[in-house]
Amino acid sequence: MGLVRLAAGALHPLHEHLGEEAIIVLAGGYLDSAGYAVTAGQVERRRAGTPHSFVAGPDGVVFAVVLREGVAFLGPDGEHAVVLRVSGA
Repeated sequence: MGLVRLAAGALHPLHEHLGEEAIIVLAGGYLDSAGYAVTAGQVERRRAGTPHSFVAGPDGVVFAVVLREGVAFLGPDGEHAVVLRVSGA
């Protein structure tokens, strides 16, 4: 579980989740690479293996996140370039 804050216009790079993920946006919002916006008060869930990126909105974004297993940031060929595993997973 963690708390993430991104400045306005900040890019969260292409990544995929190694397990399920749930977030709740506490302030601001972001535009997901799939083309939809997520704003304060909304909850988003993702299944493992779903790659995406997002850009923080004009007010930035603050969200709480719960990860199962971890996250893999993807390189230019879609490979797992950096893998962060949740402790105990």
